[in-house]
Amino acid sequence: MTTTSLYLDTRAVKDCCAPIKVDITKKARTALLSTGIKVLESQWDKHRQIITSGDNAKKMNLFLTKFKLRVDDILLNAQENGTFAGLNATQIKDKVQSIIAPQETPAKPVLFHERYKSFAESRTKARTREIYAIT
Repeated sequence: MTTTSLYLDTRAVKDCCAPIKVDITKKARTALLSTGIKVLESQWDKHRQIITSGDNAKKMNLFLTKFKLRVDDILLNAQENGTFAGLNATQIKDKVQSIIAPQETPAKPVLFHERYKSFAESRTKARTREIYAIT
């Protein structure tokens, strides 16, 4: 079974804001999924898993609740379908992240030769197309 919780990641932070992450746990292994929100350690309630003070605390708490709910929904659907069966916490995190924020695949670069051929074929006069083809 996979569980989630919100986690303030203070490991690499000296004296500034720390990122809030969703902790995905499966079989005592954890993986952290970034929420994109950073707060001071003094603004975070570890037990209630909410931001207690600061500008827009209510909006950020609402965002965090919706984000965690979306992750939980993805995990529940995957559990019902058996999609994530046999995956560890890190692999599950990667799958969830690809569903939440899919990466656009870069378009295949168009080679000069292909572009030139396309341009030549777009000419209306037959003689012009012929000259471009020979060149």
